[in-house]
Amino acid sequence: MPHQFRAQSIHPNNAARAYPLIQVMRSDVSLEGWLAFVAATNADSAPTPNITAPKWPSRGVLAIENARGYIHGLFSYHVAFAIDHEAVLEVSNFVAVDSVDRAAGVKALIASMEELAHALGCTAIHTHIPGDWVLGENSESGLSRHLRHAGHDLKSLNLYKPLR
Repeated sequence: MPHQFRAQSIHPNNAARAYPLIQVMRSDVSLEGWLAFVAATNADSAPTPNITAPKWPSRGVLAIENARGYIHGLFSYHVAFAIDHEAVLEVSNFVAVDSVDRAAGVKALIASMEELAHALGCTAIHTHIPGDWVLGENSESGLSRHLRHAGHDLKSLNLYKPLR
């Protein structure tokens, strides 16, 4: 049975619903930390109910949910400008879960990401994947395989240094 998903903006008023997915990705993030992140991400953007809205904010959190309102995945995004492209959609915090068919959620998220990039006038997408997801034993059987199949390719390596 094919999955039917719809894209939905995550805002402070509905962010708690998405918190279980954040716990899958980052168990060290508290509910308060997640709500603060969503509030900061949405600070200068007006709520838009769905991806068919005429204008999406230039940054936010996008989730996909089924007809019952169950959230299957999400990512955060912002529009940036790169030297080799015009507007670029920067995507991070990409997480998809599904007890039956995780691939369907990943594919729906990738499709939503591309639709959003086009709607925002972006010429490319940069997807930031946590290092342990890329370097793990099953990297090609998971998210990176789906992204490569959708035309995404490795372009750079981002390094991280905590300053606390």
